Amino acid sequence: MRLITLGTAHGNPTLTRFNSASLLEVNGALYLFEAGAPVNALMIRQGFDFDSLHGVFVSHAHEDHIGGLPGLIKSLNKRPENAVKTAVFLPEQQTVDAVTAFVGATHRMWGEHVLDMKVICPGEIFRDENIRVTAYLTDHFSNENKSFPSYAFAVDAGGKRVVFTGDLSRKLEDFPLAAFDRPAVCVMECQHYRPEIAGAVLSKLPVSRFIGVHISDKWDKDPAGFAAALGEHRFPVELAADAMEFEL
Repeated sequence: MRLITLGTAHGNPTLTRFNSASLLEVNGALYLFEAGAPVNALMIRQGFDFDSLHGVFVSHAHEDHIGGLPGLIKSLNKRPENAVKTAVFLPEQQTVDAVTAFVGATHRMWGEHVLDMKVICPGEIFRDENIRVTAYLTDHFSNENKSFPSYAFAVDAGGKRVVFTGDLSRKLEDFPLAAFDRPAVCVMECQHYRPEIAGAVLSKLPVSRFIGVHISDKWDKDPAGFAAALGEHRFPVELAADAMEFEL
């Protein structure tokens, strides 16, 4: 199993980081977690085959997580008809409606063989011959005093677990504790909370490895400082950059 961090910026892209997008490769099949722009361009640049994209999982409806979907759909539309049908999981029906309307306005609507859009509900949402994906409800929008759904995802593959936290609340009261009922790699955002709060949570869990994404400007300049601010921890801590690869 291989993780490729296509885009690792916080809400805004930077001179060195594009918006959130992480690609998981399992047995040659591809699974995308977050679809910030320009995700299709980043996949093309790194030579990934859209024919192999089995699933897309978007944690919440902020633009830096869904903004690359129209371009991605355009690329999926160009695949042959015998390519795998891509399951696209979005957090809200209004997100499905908005993406559909935008793509329709660009005259790029997809055929039934191309993709299937679904609204996420807590629990198991996807299973194929390679992975199983379980969604856990989080509360990221409480940071804006709003109430809209957001999710974390646990991926089980080949006896291993990877947890993508998505964006969380500042106090991490919504951290997906239930996803860590077994050892897991934690792919966690590094923008919306103080590291010492995360350290207090993670130190009690069977985290086997920490890979930071959605990197704030502060920690972009001081990744070692982030690891130190977590406090004592038993697991390795790495802050990802765009186009990094991790064997899991």
